Amino acid sequence: MSRCQVASSWSGGTHAGYHGRQSRLALEWREWLTSHLLSKYFADRSFYQLQAGALVDNPDQRIAADVRQFTDAALGLSLTILNSLIDLVSFSGILYSIYPPLFAALLAYSIGGTLGSIALGKSLVGLNFNQEAVEADLRYGLVRVRENAESIAFYGGQSNEMAALMQRLQAVVANYSKLLIASRNLDFFTSFYRFLIQLLPAAVVAPLFFAGKIEFGVITQSSSAFNHILNDVSLVVYQFDTLAGFSAVIDRLGEFQEVVDVKLRHTHPRVKKQRAAAASLAAAVASASASATSSTDETGLPAAVIQQGLAAPTPPTAAAAAEAAVEVQGQLVVPASQDSSSTST
Repeated sequence: MSRCQVASSWSGGTHAGYHGRQSRLALEWREWLTSHLLSKYFADRSFYQLQAGALVDNPDQRIAADVRQFTDAALGLSLTILNSLIDLVSFSGILYSIYPPLFAALLAYSIGGTLGSIALGKSLVGLNFNQEAVEADLRYGLVRVRENAESIAFYGGQSNEMAALMQRLQAVVANYSKLLIASRNLDFFTSFYRFLIQLLPAAVVAPLFFAGKIEFGVITQSSSAFNHILNDVSLVVYQFDTLAGFSAVIDRLGEFQEVVDVKLRHTHPRVKKQRAAAASLAAAVASASASATSSTDETGLPAAVIQQGLAAPTPPTAAAAAEAAVEVQGQLVVPASQDSSSTST
């Protein structure tokens, strides 16, 4: 076996082992993060409060799919950035020693490309976020049909279910069409950015060779160093699709973490609005109770009740008023006074 074959086999085995360790680390991270979110999801009956209050959409999809995407993308991007930094440090000195203005021009070109990518692809984050939501809605609708197949067949509701699923499918197609257009525009810019500057190293260094200031091998060396540094400093340009999807996953997991955490849930805007409505309803119930008890006689019973010989109903207590206030516009909200004791109950 030749040295080249030995080196090639060693390189392939090293890459396979590296990829295996990265996948294993991502799996262990996913296991820990999923367990952590599940403990938050079931603590303090958060799973019921999220469903009743409609605080977030598709918590199952966030726990199962978004966590997997987050761990895989986070590790992949972290290692890519680390490799790019090492590569940048290694080749920057070579290119700068050959021709410093070429190095400065490369940095300016990469900054301009990064700004252009952000301007063209800024809509990708929101589109990816919406795509995750509509895909989960469609999957949830299919699961709902499977779990309620007997009831749907018995009552003949297949037409309504079909119409609802087609409506969700149209939402998936419409959002994905927008996502494809934004990705296409970004791909055009990335291809133009990648090939526009390929001739710059030779065009700049060749006059130095003809002037006898450098050797011919320096031209190849400068081109190689230039391409390495271009890939390193253009990481945002080349990985913008991945970064946009990763940002959407972070937003979805961050929102879920906010609403399942007891301490953070009370700061959620929708929870604040529901609590304000519940407080208003409790005040109205208390006011009605006070008005009903103001017309009683010495016995504490209303005159009409005494004439009929009936026992008067007990006026609503503060606890009853609080329980009546938890249901606002069909959504269940746990009152603030009961948050601290919800775990013990």
